[in-house]
Amino acid sequence: MVDAYYALGAAEIERHNYNMNAIGKQIQENESQQLLTSEKVCGEVYAQLKTGDKLPVCVVNRFMNDLIMRLGIPYRKKVTAKMIGIYFEYREVRTNKQRFIELGKRII
Repeated sequence: MVDAYYALGAAEIERHNYNMNAIGKQIQENESQQLLTSEKVCGEVYAQLKTGDKLPVCVVNRFMNDLIMRLGIPYRKKVTAKMIGIYFEYREVRTNKQRFIELGKRII
């Protein structure tokens, strides 16, 4: 509980009603977010993807999933193309019934 206090703070622990399962999940989620925004991960994303790229959603999904698996990031939620929003402004585009992600400017 002491580690949780230092990792999350008193208000977050109270918000989870001192439920250790919920607190543990929140700690893991925070760690995942820190890893996803780390210099190494951002460097790999920006090396592969550029502002102005227009990619099929399935390609972005595969890229993000492969990146998370390869780097061993403990991410419990479903990996989606919208995760690219951590790194780029983006918009979804439909062309000929196919969905694309068009990347805007960098965020991080």
